[in-house]
Amino acid sequence: MTRKEFFLTTTKAGIVTATLASVGCGSGSSGSDGQTITTGFNGLLSDVSVSPAPGAVFIGRATRFTVSWPFGDPPREFTVFLRRFLEPIGGEEFETPSQRLLVSQIDARTWELRRENDFELDANAVYFLDMTAPGGQRERVVYITGSGRAVTFNPGSGGALSDIRISPAPGSYGISRAVGADGFELEWDFDFPPPSQFTVRLRRFKERRGSDNGGDSEQATGGDSIGGFTYVVRRQNRFELDGLAAYYLEVEAPGQGSLRAAFTTSEF
Repeated sequence: MTRKEFFLTTTKAGIVTATLASVGCGSGSSGSDGQTITTGFNGLLSDVSVSPAPGAVFIGRATRFTVSWPFGDPPREFTVFLRRFLEPIGGEEFETPSQRLLVSQIDARTWELRRENDFELDANAVYFLDMTAPGGQRERVVYITGSGRAVTFNPGSGGALSDIRISPAPGSYGISRAVGADGFELEWDFDFPPPSQFTVRLRRFKERRGSDNGGDSEQATGGDSIGGFTYVVRRQNRFELDGLAAYYLEVEAPGQGSLRAAFTTSEF
């Protein structure tokens, strides 16, 4: 199906404007209170389901949020912001500035929100989704971001992290540097689906040697769902991996811990 996308821009006066980028089912309009999405239903804002889970801590800086109504109808229309929560610290005033967003309709009851141009969220920061609907309905959901550059997926499928299959195979020696651009593949099947939410990090590892203290560094990471329960995770901007280097993937799911898979790269 086609997708509708809106670019949201907030002026210094707090007025939000929106530009329609492509048209699909449903409609949207701009106003001084944010991006208003017309749904064609007549349900309740309070029935909304939000991913990542409300209150999630250390979400990935590349997180894409979804709002959906799997067990009810959305309201006739609703307005949505992603706002930064800035405490009154060090003499600074309390502020909740809105972020420039891209809103995409996934299906009749689901919308995805992400920062325009896939700009990362700030590290170690507090954000909240601010949603309103006619009749005084309002929902606000708070998150804290991590310091790294992970990518988070939200299949909502309730499976096990341990059923994952990773390609190239964990422990592979001399993988192509192009994997950084083409991506690592993470796969589950319909009999053994992925967790409802999982986060993937790619880390560059350097051993301690001589005066070099070594350590590891988290890479800026992006990812996509490519159908079924298959996901691709790559370096942001499709940069290749370093040659003759060590990397590892770290995959974690709430309540299920984490797993790691090490690789070395070829020279070319």
